[in-house]
Amino acid sequence: MYCGKSVSDEDLLAVLNSMQGSLKADLIAEILSFKLDLIEHIDGIGAEISTHIQGVDTGIVERLDRIVTKLDENCDLLEGALRSSARAIEWSEIGPKSRK
Repeated sequence: MYCGKSVSDEDLLAVLNSMQGSLKADLIAEILSFKLDLIEHIDGIGAEISTHIQGVDTGIVERLDRIVTKLDENCDLLEGALRSSARAIEWSEIGPKSRK
């Protein structure tokens, strides 16, 4: 008995089938909504990661440029020292010969 009325098995089955269809439709709608939210979230994270990688890449390039500049400066100093040493050696070899 349901609210004072007799309910047949067929009526109960019809009500349950109706509820099942409604619940299934609601569940599918909820899953689709969740799927869209998840896709948007993943896209947002992908964009953040891309931006972060570009920032790191820029930082690495700037650092490497500074290192190359320092190496160039050190090479220039070393070349100058080598030329100076070569002149000193040449002078020391020529010096005594010209004295004789």
